[in-house]
Amino acid sequence: MSYQWDFRLVVLDWRMWLDAAGNTLLVCAAALALAVPLGLLLAAARMFGPAPLRWAVIGYVDFMRTSALLILIIWFYFAFPMLFGINLSPFMAATVAIGLQTAAYFAELCRAGINAVDRGQWEAARAIGMRTTTMLRLIIFPQALRRIVPILFSLVAEVIKGSSLAAVITFGELTYAASQVSADTYRPIETYTVVALIYFVIIFTASRLASHFERRLGFQR
Repeated sequence: MSYQWDFRLVVLDWRMWLDAAGNTLLVCAAALALAVPLGLLLAAARMFGPAPLRWAVIGYVDFMRTSALLILIIWFYFAFPMLFGINLSPFMAATVAIGLQTAAYFAELCRAGINAVDRGQWEAARAIGMRTTTMLRLIIFPQALRRIVPILFSLVAEVIKGSSLAAVITFGELTYAASQVSADTYRPIETYTVVALIYFVIIFTASRLASHFERRLGFQR
């Protein structure tokens, strides 16, 4: 007997889906707001810092990149309060876990972009006595940005997908909302089909915005 599709109960409370999508975007934005500046600092420290700092950054980046995001989210929600006496809400735990791991990936992205700048640019800047900070700000980083921005969307897409793991600590994003709706309606196939479509719309829209941004600023893939 063929399956009878029925989306009526699943989409009945459409405001709940909007709230869940809003929570997904909120935690992604907060995680990126943490990851981008931290990633820049990590990249700078690894490339120009003293040896002990460089080794510490390498250890951090390697650890975060090889850690399972699900475990990080659970650790910050359950273990962090026990060890440090600071309770984190599901939103904060997810933001910190996703942000810290994304910072490690963004640091490597920045480092690769900076290293891709022709060495002649570095030598010319040093030849005229330009300070390292000035050289990075005016010459190196603007050129590195052209290489970083086209790849950055892939990282943003991974953050959006990774936010679904926050459901394990009952943060009310899309996946958690789907588990609630599925349990209430006994329609898991329709429920997760709706969720898949919402994720597609979010990521596809972000992709179009990224492409528009690249064209406006003259970036090319």
